[in-house]
This record gives sequence, structure tokens and C-alpha cells, in this order.
Amino acid sequence: MPSATPAAPVASGPAPEQEDPGHARYTYRARLSGTAERALLAEWDRCRWVWNMCVETSKAAHAAREKIGPRAVQAADRVAR
Repeated sequence: MPSATPAAPVASGPAPEQEDPGHARYTYRARLSGTAERALLAEWDRCRWVWNMCVETSKAAHAAREKIGPRAVQAADRVAR
């Protein structure tokens, strides 16, 4: 029976039409503990909540024909907390 070999990082070099052979891109898969995975998912949930609040504020301003930029959205987010 052949022995199992560990998975090596996948390297993809430059496309044939490119002339820069000095760079390689590596792809790694993170192996998280259960605690780290829960913490990361909780952080993603918080980021998604902030994004959704910004989208909601922006859509409401657009519907009211108001001009709104990132600072106004940020100020509205502070009021919502």
C-alpha cells in the first residue's frame, strides 16, 4: 500500500504570455480549531451587519433623493448604535 503524502501548496506560475517568471502564487487552506472558527464566523456576522446597515442607509437616502457619501453613512451608523 503506498504511503500517504501530505498535500503540497498549489503554485500557479505566470501565464505563458507573461514574461515575469519570478513570482508564484500559493494557495493554502487554513485549518481552524472549533473555537477559532466560531470566533471568525462571529466576526463575519458583525461585518455583515455593518454592511447591511450601510446599504439600508444608502438606499433610504437614494429613495429620498438625498446625496449621501461614506461619511454620512458612517455618521448614521453611529446614531444607530
